[in-house]
Amino acid sequence: MKTSAVLILSGTNIGRLYLSIMRAFRFGVPLLCIFFAQSLCVGFAQTTAPPPGDMIVAARLLTYVRPTYPATAKEGSFHSLNFAAKLGTDGKLHNLTPLGAPDDFQQAAIDAASQWVYVPYSLDGQPIEMNVVISVTFSSQEHRPGLDKPLRVSDSMMARLVDKQPQPTYPQTDAKGSVVLSAIIGKDGRIGSLQVVSGPAPLQSPSLDAARQWIYKPYLFDGVPVEIQTTITFNFSR
Repeated sequence: MKTSAVLILSGTNIGRLYLSIMRAFRFGVPLLCIFFAQSLCVGFAQTTAPPPGDMIVAARLLTYVRPTYPATAKEGSFHSLNFAAKLGTDGKLHNLTPLGAPDDFQQAAIDAASQWVYVPYSLDGQPIEMNVVISVTFSSQEHRPGLDKPLRVSDSMMARLVDKQPQPTYPQTDAKGSVVLSAIIGKDGRIGSLQVVSGPAPLQSPSLDAARQWIYKPYLFDGVPVEIQTTITFNFSR
């Protein structure tokens, strides 16, 4: 039976486009349509998630440059800033966009992060661009290469980093209310594990099914991809 496929791609991820075309021709699948959608918001572009069978390998930090305290700040005081960025196939961070109000530390953080060098994210062995969120920390402590446990990040912050968030289907029940889930998000931005914190029993299963499909921008803590612990809440009402 002859098979055809329509691919709709968003953003400018050339690596994924190339792999998609190669797979399509390898299996004899004619491409009927390829459509490019240009994002309107730098650093917050919706990205096309790879098929479930594809394997994304997290980036690895090679060169870390510690941020220099600005002249107006007290040396040794703790301060942390978050930025949206694109980690390119060249291993560099591009389009660093602050996720907070401007302050005296901002330019110093950008100057440092712009010098970080990575082995980039890869998909099936090929380097790809990836929209990420990075934290840059000013601290008197020595830089640690990653964390030994998931980093706790608020649900309000993580809500700004979601690339894909399908909503649950309302089951045949009179139950209503909110379902709160505890989630571990992997270094590739995908859901690693989920646990129900609270919520009506009939609404828990559809909430879990939907949340398992969520995809976030990977979070880089001081440049190192880390796992995130957060919560996801679904509100059901008739």
